[in-house]
Amino acid sequence: MGIPQQVTIDGRIPFNSAGSTIFAKIGYDGALWGPLIEKAWAKMSGNYEAIIGGWMIEAIMAMAGSPASLYKTSNY
Repeated sequence: MGIPQQVTIDGRIPFNSAGSTIFAKIGYDGALWGPLIEKAWAKMSGNYEAIIGGWMIEAIMAMAGSPASLYKTSNY
């Protein structure tokens, strides 16, 4: 938590040769917020390698500057 920062990213998302995203997946409804938040978090952290094995909630909490909760569902 701390001073808010503005992070600017481009719209390019890393894909593998099979055509699927390498890291965070695109939502069932085509939503891109997951991969884009992950990209902003990777930029804030230095690179994608720095965030390997982390949880999306860590990025949301850090970027929003507020607490968050993780709820597991049957679709998890």
